[in-house]
This record gives sequence, structure tokens and C-alpha cells, in this order.
Amino acid sequence: MMVSCKMKTADHLVAEYGSGAAGADIGCSGINRLTLARVLASMTPAERKRLRFQPADVVFDDDFVTVLGPLWLAPHDMARVGLDGKLRIQSRAMRNDWLDPRYAKAPPQFRGTRYCHFIAPERLGRLLRGEVAPTPLP
Repeated sequence: MMVSCKMKTADHLVAEYGSGAAGADIGCSGINRLTLARVLASMTPAERKRLRFQPADVVFDDDFVTVLGPLWLAPHDMARVGLDGKLRIQSRAMRNDWLDPRYAKAPPQFRGTRYCHFIAPERLGRLLRGEVAPTPLP
């Protein structure tokens, strides 16, 4: 259903290793966009024509960002169908920037971390093909 990761933030990598140590911050939703591209690339043209949701029918909502671990861990529907009939993907994220003054006295293992729940490639493929149904939005 999903892949969960803990990573270091770009500002921490740059602070530790210099200006070339990190690329652009694309957020959790950016990884989901890359996942869609790779899932589509793994399909034949005939498979892509038969999809329940074509690429134009997939919307990546902004990440739901929190600083509260229990809220990040709470169950949620990452893939839903909007009122417009489009497949909407939204990651839940937690981010604690290294340079954020609110965390200056926090332990180093807490600072400079980003957590993401990504949609699993297999799940996304099954949703696109219509093999499983996403949750309708209320």
C-alpha cells in the first residue's frame, strides 16, 4: 500500500557537506510523481491505453505536513477519487529542518529529518489499471 521513509533534509546535508550535497527539495509528492512516471514506463502502450486512470487523471495534492509523530503515523487514505473523478494522491509528511530555530536545542537525531509515506509502485499500478478502487472523497 505504501512505503515509509526517514531521510535527512537538504538543509542538513548542505550544512554538513557543502552546497553541492543536496539537490532540489521535491517533497514527498515529488517522489510520488516520479513513481507514476516509472510505473507508466513499465507498461506497454497497449496497457497504458486500457488504464482506468490516464496520467492526466492523476492529481498530486500538496503533502499533508505535520511535526507530530502520532499524526504522521495515524492511518489515512493516500489515494482517493475526487468529485471530478480524478485519482488524487496525497502523502503524509513530517519535517524538522536542521536550521529551524524551533529545534535548535533538540537532539541531533531529531533535527534535519523528513519522513514520508509514499504510494507503493505496485499499489499505484493496480489503481491505474482499476484492479483496486480508491476511496471516494466525502
